[in-house]
Amino acid sequence: MKNLAALVTLMLASNPLWAQSFENLKPLDFNMVSLQAIKAVPVPEVKLPAVPSESGTRDSWKHVRLYAADGTVIAVDYSIVNLGGSVLAAPVWVNITNKAFGSHNKVRIILINYYDNQGGPSGQVQETQQFDLTPAGGTRYTGEAQKVVLSESHVGYGYNFRQEVAVVVDGQWLTTTQGNSHNFGFKMTWY
Repeated sequence: MKNLAALVTLMLASNPLWAQSFENLKPLDFNMVSLQAIKAVPVPEVKLPAVPSESGTRDSWKHVRLYAADGTVIAVDYSIVNLGGSVLAAPVWVNITNKAFGSHNKVRIILINYYDNQGGPSGQVQETQQFDLTPAGGTRYTGEAQKVVLSESHVGYGYNFRQEVAVVVDGQWLTTTQGNSHNFGFKMTWY
């Protein structure tokens, strides 16, 4: 297929009709082109520039769905980046959906990343992020968090990292379906 594209490009480039206006162009006759001629045309390899990113391997997307007592769905979608000694969730997208939402709600997210130390104090806050979500059409709001550390080699590859998210809509905290808590606990898995 690459050879055919190269051959067509060469034929168009050498065709005197190519330099004329588009109204005067006539179709090229491909009946006289043989398969051997197509295969004989060398096609240069095109090298695309590297996509700027953190050095490491990226895994497919993972998804967490949480449900609030009022019917709001909290979706946390993230991709895993393995940097060798550390594992990160990046990018991390939070989407909030509720049939009662319009385009003028104010939605704020608080994302907390904990590390539960084995043999030490439990529930150490490793990081807290706060950010506002923007309307994404219909009844959905969306926003991107900063990267979240899920594992670090010096702490045993992070099996003890866990997260919580709290959501404030128009000044009101969403609550869990059980326990009436404002913090929705979950774990971003990477393994």
